[in-house]
Amino acid sequence: MCGRDTSLDRLQQRIKSRGGVVLGISIDEDPAPYEKFLVDHPIGFPTYCQRNKKVSLAYGTSMIPETYVIDRQGQIARKIIGPQQWDSAEMLLYFDSILGQN
Repeated sequence: MCGRDTSLDRLQQRIKSRGGVVLGISIDEDPAPYEKFLVDHPIGFPTYCQRNKKVSLAYGTSMIPETYVIDRQGQIARKIIGPQQWDSAEMLLYFDSILGQN
């Protein structure tokens, strides 16, 4: 996950009025580092700490970070591996197009 005022925070600000949500999922087995990170680096989007790797296994996560774009029907629309500049022109155009869909 990233620190405050990151491109993910800026993306969340842009998409929230259209029902888009950034959700960060930590894979820390011990919740202490996750909780410390959130205190040290406040984040402007919801997060979840999965201690049992259930989400990672369900999505086939093989590398960190991985990003899954889930469409309005609950299906994986896109899988992105590696860090991104989430508020780049390319990413904003992509999210604008997917959020414009019903």
